Amino acid sequence: DSGRPAAPRRPASSPPSSPASPALAVARAMGAQSRALSLYRRIFRLHRRVLPPELRTLGDSYVKAEFQRHKEADAEFVEPFFEEWERYVDQLETQAMGMGGQGFGADLEAETARALSEEQQEQLLKLRQASLEAAAAAAAGSDRS
Repeated sequence: DSGRPAAPRRPASSPPSSPASPALAVARAMGAQSRALSLYRRIFRLHRRVLPPELRTLGDSYVKAEFQRHKEADAEFVEPFFEEWERYVDQLETQAMGMGGQGFGADLEAETARALSEEQQEQLLKLRQASLEAAAAAAAGSDRS
């Protein structure tokens, strides 16, 4: 016996840490970080494999900006962010396999469009304009060949 009082013991049935514990928060953050990096790399590999150069440049810059913007996002936004990007990857892979001369993309559902904030609507318009310019540049480049 060292003369020190014994440390209080946690009952065997109690969890090692509560959901609000800092250790659990760090573990979740690290998991999200790992998932983000894996998804980020997957998107860039996919862009490199399937997109024409003009769209690849546009797509890569958009992905970088979005992931940077969400780097410090609150937990409530992280899962939907990942889900949407994973849906994008699935859609792009599917479109690349069955292109048959068609372009990439899909129409935005009316319900989704109505749910966008004013800032998101402005960003969507900028993205649309940039994609139209990229498509025009690609068409002009193929006309010259």
